[in-house]
Amino acid sequence: MAAKQEGVGRAWIRALKTEPLERLYILYGEESYRRRTAVSMIRQRLVPDTGFDWDSVELRGRGVTVDAIAEAISTPPLQAERKLVLVREFDPIKNDISELAAELPADVCLIFDMEDPAWKPDKRTKVYKSIAKYGFFAEFAIASPDELGGFIKRCFQDRGHTIDQPEIEYLTFLCTHLMDGLLGEIEKISAYAENRRITREDIDAVASRKVEAKVFELCDELAAGHTGRALLLLSDLETAREPAVAVTAVIARQFRQLYAARLAIQAGRDRAYVMQLTGQRFPYHATRLMDSARRMPLPLLREALTACMEADAELKSSRAADYDTVRMLIMRYAAAAKEVRA
Repeated sequence: MAAKQEGVGRAWIRALKTEPLERLYILYGEESYRRRTAVSMIRQRLVPDTGFDWDSVELRGRGVTVDAIAEAISTPPLQAERKLVLVREFDPIKNDISELAAELPADVCLIFDMEDPAWKPDKRTKVYKSIAKYGFFAEFAIASPDELGGFIKRCFQDRGHTIDQPEIEYLTFLCTHLMDGLLGEIEKISAYAENRRITREDIDAVASRKVEAKVFELCDELAAGHTGRALLLLSDLETAREPAVAVTAVIARQFRQLYAARLAIQAGRDRAYVMQLTGQRFPYHATRLMDSARRMPLPLLREALTACMEADAELKSSRAADYDTVRMLIMRYAAAAKEVRA
C-alpha cells in the first residue's frame, strides 16, 4: 500500500535498508545529497553490485516518454527479485503517469528522481491524487538545524576533526544550508586545519562565502557607518561577476529582514521571535541580524527599502549601468544615514 506524501529525513533514508520498498517513488526537493543517497540505497538493495547490471535501467532526457517507461518495466528482472527503473528529466505529473502507476508489476521499483530543486507537485490536481494512491512522493527539504549540525559533525569526524556548535552555525552562515555544498567546504577546511578542533580562523581561511553572506557583511558595515568597507565588499561581488540585479535583490531582502528585526526589537520581542519572523535557522544568524538592526533606525531602513526598489527598477531598464547603480544605492544609504544621525 502506497504511503502519503511527506517530508523525509535521515530516519526515513536509513529505513530504506530494511523496510518494505514501494513500487513507485517520486523523489524531489532542494536537498540533493539526501535524494541521491536514497536512490543509491534503493539501488544497492535491489541490484547489489555484482559486476552485471541486467536488472537496472536508467532513462533520461527529452527522448523519455510514458511508452518508453512502460516498455522498461514490462520486462521482468533476470537475477534480482525486483527490477529497478530510474527516470530523470521527466515530469510524472505533467506527463500523467497515473495509469502506469496503477499497473506497476510487483517485481518493479520505479523511481522518478526530480533533479530540478524547484520542482514540486501540485497536490490539488487530479493527476497528483491519482499517482499518490500508488506511489510515495518524498520531499527532501533542507535539513533541520539539528540534523544539519549532526551531519557537519560526522563529516568532520570522518576526516579526523571536531567542530563546536558556534563554528557549525558560522559555517552554515558563510556557505550554505545544503549538504552538497557543505561537503566541499568541509573537505577544504579539513585539509587546511592543522589542529583537531576546527576554529573560525580555519573556516575564514578557505571557505567560499555565498552571496547572501557577503551582502550580510556589506549591510553590517553600513550599519557601523563603514561605507568604504561596504563598497569594497561590493567590488568583490562585481569581480566575482555576480549579476547586479541579483545582488540588489539580496540587498533588498537583507534590508527587509533588518526592518522586521528592528520592529521586533522595538516591540520587546526576543531572538526566538525574530528567528520565526525572518526565517533564520540558527540562533547565530538571528543574533547578528538583531545586532545590525539595533544600529539602524526605522526611518533609515524605510529609506533603504525605497532606494532598493528604485535601483531594482533602474537595473531592469535599459538605462541601468549595472554596478554603478548599486554603488549609488550604497552612497544614497550613507547620505541618508548621515542625515538621520546628525
